[in-house]
Parts: sequence; structure tokens; C-alpha cells
Amino acid sequence: MTIRRLDPTLASKIAAGEVVERPASCVKELVENAIDAGARRVTVLVEGGGLELIKVSDDGVGMSREDLPMALERYATSKLSDVSDLEDVRTLGFRGEALPSIAAVSKLTIATRRPEDEVGSLLRCQGGQVTSIVDWGGPPGTTVTVEDLFFNVPARLKFMKSKARELELISETVTRLALAWPDIAFTLFSGKRRILETDGRGLWSALANLFGPETAGELIPVQHSSGGIEIYGFLGLPRLSRRDRSCEFFSVGKRPVRSPLFFWTLDQAYSGLLREGEHPFAVVDISLPPGSVDVNVHPQKTEVRFKDETLVRTSLLEAMTIALRNAGLLQSGQDFFANQIPKPDTWSPDWYPLSLQAQQEQDVRDAPLEGSPLEGAEAVSSQDLPAGYKYLGRLWDTFVVFSCPASLVIVDQHAFYEALAYVELAREEHPSQLLLSPVTVTIDPMKVSLYEEIEPFLEQVGFTAKLVGERSLLVTGVPVVLGRAMAPDDVRAVLDGCRGRDLASVRAAVAACHSSVRAGDDLKPEEVSELIRQFIAHPDIRTCPHGRPVAYRITRDELMRFFRRGG
Repeated sequence: MTIRRLDPTLASKIAAGEVVERPASCVKELVENAIDAGARRVTVLVEGGGLELIKVSDDGVGMSREDLPMALERYATSKLSDVSDLEDVRTLGFRGEALPSIAAVSKLTIATRRPEDEVGSLLRCQGGQVTSIVDWGGPPGTTVTVEDLFFNVPARLKFMKSKARELELISETVTRLALAWPDIAFTLFSGKRRILETDGRGLWSALANLFGPETAGELIPVQHSSGGIEIYGFLGLPRLSRRDRSCEFFSVGKRPVRSPLFFWTLDQAYSGLLREGEHPFAVVDISLPPGSVDVNVHPQKTEVRFKDETLVRTSLLEAMTIALRNAGLLQSGQDFFANQIPKPDTWSPDWYPLSLQAQQEQDVRDAPLEGSPLEGAEAVSSQDLPAGYKYLGRLWDTFVVFSCPASLVIVDQHAFYEALAYVELAREEHPSQLLLSPVTVTIDPMKVSLYEEIEPFLEQVGFTAKLVGERSLLVTGVPVVLGRAMAPDDVRAVLDGCRGRDLASVRAAVAACHSSVRAGDDLKPEEVSELIRQFIAHPDIRTCPHGRPVAYRITRDELMRFFRRGG
């Protein structure tokens, strides 16, 4: 097989795949360029989930006529001059790859003018080839328009999600950048509809703009300095917790990043404050001295590497613990200790799964099993149960244990009720309840497109609502599951927990949100009796919607064989 040099056009398309994975990554690169240009206001307009159109406008310094074509050359940048600059990167972009990569797989237009120039310039490019540069009379700043993304890479289009899902990812990207740069005003439009907007008046104001003043009013400030590390942000009260990590926003030097190290530290800080499977609300920026962090480890610059990871973990955990204690959520004796810091392999990506399903499974495995080993057997009379059944007690406030004529049964109380709720929701007809008066519920801007896509499925399970305004739902009806009507604002938790865009995913999210019985909850005698009766009445229920087993059965014969007893 002969080795040959790739055609430059083909090589540019391959390189573009590392940087421009989907419309959201294109938006990220363009917005980062606007921030690096000193913009105080950034406006993003998308159509067709960003595949048809992306337009990013800013009021930054602009570019000269001479620099404009240079911006489309690979590895041409104004942000680095020599190798030593990599040790102290202060800009979001630095490789000179973004614009050439985007230009290679789209129809690109750049309109730009510097404040000191009377006339600006407009460049048109298609598939990486510049077609024209003409004068432009627009305002100072830069507007980059990307049309027909991946028009010349049809294979990439096959891997795109629905337009609603791509818009959701774009919304998440802009939200993360807006929280990392709260002194810049951001606006995101999808067509003529405004998705989100911040006013550039600081972090608390950005949080109020994005998540509502009610959420902003339940945040705890974090401000800490240790070992040259500056930590600033806000933590949410436990009642703001979510069933996923969609509201955990971390940045390093104002660069949004995702790091298992940060997730682990946040979980440790909230240990004992949240229920199984819940994750806190957090917005935190970590600033480190020059040379302490390497940002050049990922093509999309979403990962970083620290020179002293132990110092970063210790400082972050200390900052969060102090903030929670000052808010009265931790007792003075619940400070962090150095011996709580895990060994490196404890928080590695192998240990800390990033997929939601693996995450939920890990949450269940790691949930603390508190309470007496076996208790409460005397509280339930055998007369309350079918003949031959006897309640033996509860294990660690999580498992209901009982015997029947031929076996011993251990039931996970939360998993079983979640499965039971799912079964009821899967029936052709199940009850719903109209509200006496409509209730307005505000949802996260990142969830608007998700709601629009799954609205028919929400209505099928009993949630009747419509989107009014930018991100407000007018809820007029709620599901009734296992005899209990859900609250109107439960729709937020359903959106948080919905991992798919189909009816089964919505049912699973509603069942998980509805379940009022969780691991660690105390059960009244009548609730224990009802659980056992329902378990007997539904012999086909073996797993919860997430695939976890609901019960473990040990037969009499198995016990006899184990103890080597005859008969």
C-alpha cells in the first residue's frame, strides 16, 4: 500500500471534524472568538438547529482588510507568538483552527469593521475557498454567518440529532459561556424566538436572567482564595437539586470545562445533604496562577490538565464546604479533611461515569445504607398480609424484607414504586387532573427545545401545558399516578430526568419524578403492607424503568443447598 499526501481540501475537512463536531461546537468557537475580540454584547441567531444558519454578531475590535483573509488560514492567530505563550494562555482560542475548520464545511460570510476604520470589509467563502472580499458599511465589530453547515460532508449530516436536540445543545453552550463571562451581554435567538438573554451585569444577574429570580434567590455565594487559587461562584440550596448534572457549571479561568474531578468534589461537599440520584446546582469559576493549568489537551478545549491536582481538589472542596457551612447547611464539625481526598484512580473517568445511565447506576451502588440492619418487623401484623406471608423488617431504610411459603424476598422500595408508576403510565388510559386555575412554571432555557419536542408525549401521560413567552409553561393539567396527583412544577423535574425524545423516556422520567418512596425514607406500617400487596399483585414487575432489579428472591431450596441441609 503506497503512502501519499492527502489533498488539501480533503485534509481540511478531516481536520474540521475534530473542531466542528456539530452546530453547537460551531457556535462555541464563534462566540469564543467574539469574547476574545473584547465584545461587550454577543448575539447568536440560529435556524434549523444551526444546520441551516448560524449568525454570531459582536461589538468587538473587528479586523482589518489585510487580516481578514489571514483569519481563514489554518494555524494563523493573533493570540500566540511563541511556545512560551502556551504556559499562560489568557484567551479562549489560540490554535487558529476554528474559522478555517468552519469555513471548510460551510458557506461562510464574515463582515467586520474596526472602530477606527471608516469602511469595513465583507468576505465570502464556500467550502474553504474565498470567493470575494468587498467593502462593507456596517457598525464596528464582526458578524460571522455560517450557512448550510456540512453541506459538502453529507456523511456528517447523518449523525446529527433532531433540530430540537441540536438547538438544545446550542442553548447549553451559550448558557455555559454566559455564566463564565457574566459581564458580557448574551442573546440567543432561534428564528424570531428569543431563547435566552443576559444583561452583562454580573454573575448573580446572569443567573436570574437564565433561571429566574426565584432560583437566584436560593443561591449561596462562594468566594475563596488558597494557594494562589481563586474560587468564585454560587451553590444552590438542596431544594434546587436535579436528577442530572445539567446545572453544574464549572469554568477554569473563565473557560467552560467538564471535569470528573470537579463533579467528585461537588458531590463530596454535598454529601449527606441530597437524596439518592440528586445532583446540586452549582456555578463555579476557578482561577489559577500562570503555568498551573494546561488548556492545550483537547481539540475543542473542553478539558484541562492541572499541574497540582491535589491542590485544586483541596482548595475547591474547602471553598464549597465553607460556603455550605456559612449558610447553615453543615455543622461546624462537618468540615472537609485531607484524608477525604481520593486516590487519583478513585475519581478517574473510569470511576466517574459521564453517561446518565451509568451515572444513575453508580448513584444507586454508592448510596449510603443508613439505619439499623433490620427493624420494624413488629409494626406490621401478618393479619394485614395474605396467608403465608410474613413481614420480617426493613434493611438500612431501603429494602423491605418478607417471607412467603417457599422463599425469602427482599424488595428495593424505591425501585419497585418507580416500576409500579411506569406500569400505570403505560396503560392505554390513566387518570389525569385538570387544575382549577392554570399555573405558570418557568423552565431552564436549555430545556425549551426539549419541551417542544416531547410536548405530545407529556400530554399523553397527563401533563397538559403550552409554552407562553420565552420559557414559561402554562400548566392546565397534571398526571394522577398511583392515586396521587403530581404538582404542576414537577414538569421541571420530568424535563431534567428525560433522557430520550420518545414516549417511553417520558414515562420513565414521570415515574422517577412521581415516586414518593425513595431509599432512606421511613415507611408507615400501612405503607409496608400496601407495598407487599402490590408486589404480590404484579409478579411481572422485575426491573425499574432504568433496568435496576426491584427484588431479590431466595427460595427455600437455595437456602437448604447453601447450608447443606437435606429436604
